[in-house]
Amino acid sequence: MRIFRGPRDGGQALVEFALVIPVFLLLLFGIIDLGRYVYTANGLNQAAREAARIGSVSLRPECAGNRDSCIRQVARSRVPGIVGTITFPAAANGEAVTAGRYGCFRLGSGGGTPTNVGVDSCRSGDLLRVRLENQFSLATPLIAQFIGNLTIGGEALVTVNQ
Repeated sequence: MRIFRGPRDGGQALVEFALVIPVFLLLLFGIIDLGRYVYTANGLNQAAREAARIGSVSLRPECAGNRDSCIRQVARSRVPGIVGTITFPAAANGEAVTAGRYGCFRLGSGGGTPTNVGVDSCRSGDLLRVRLENQFSLATPLIAQFIGNLTIGGEALVTVNQ
């Protein structure tokens, strides 16, 4: 005895699935890439804040060495799970704090914009800017072709208290 099951539409479902699955996967992996980007940005900002906090005081029991090496050591140890190299774009001597680079900045005798004096020359009242950067590459090939690699930065600006 044969039971009537209606028209066969197995082929139609397969075609619909084949049309929808690429869009679904692109959306899914795009969301995963967005999550990785946000995680990396938050990690770099948190590491910059902690490194700036350590660099702004004279007692640094967490690491040995000068202020610059201690800041770099703390920043690199606070970014677990971030792929790639963390760089510190350093300010040139005399560069202004508004350039947004890693360095210690001091007000001149007449005031004005603080200029870089070198991280190891920091003293009380100076501004310490810690900037970390990382090259972020997307895992989704189709999206990566259009966007390419992105530079993510995290930074903190604190007053040195020795």
